[in-house]
Amino acid sequence: MAVSQYLSVTDSNGDTTNHLVTAAPTLGAVGTNWAASPTNTGHDVSGTVTVTSGTTPAAGTVVPVTFATPYAKAPTVVLSGGLSAWASAVTAAGFTITSLAAAASTTAYTWTYHVDP
Repeated sequence: MAVSQYLSVTDSNGDTTNHLVTAAPTLGAVGTNWAASPTNTGHDVSGTVTVTSGTTPAAGTVVPVTFATPYAKAPTVVLSGGLSAWASAVTAAGFTITSLAAAASTTAYTWTYHVDP
C-alpha cells in the first residue's frame, strides 16, 4: 500500500484543500526563445523551477505552472531568484513565471516559489 503525504491548507475564508506534497505542479509550454525542457522540484506549496534560455529571449512569459490540486481561490505566490521575474496570471489553478528583463542566451535560470493561500 502506498502512503500519500498531504498538506491541508485552510485559507482566510475557512476553505480547506488537501495538497499532495509528493506531486509536483505541471509546467506548461515555455515562452518564446526559452529551451523546451523546464524542470520542477517541489509541490503545490513550494518548489524550484529551472528553465534554460534559448537565443535572445525577451522579457515576458517564461513558463506557466499548474498546481497538482487547485486551491479554493487564487493564492499569493512569492517568487525569488533567477532572472528578475514575478508570478503573473495567478489563479486557483496556477501561475506564470514572467521575466521583467531579457535573459542572456543559453543560461539556466532557477526560481523558488512559495504559495500562501
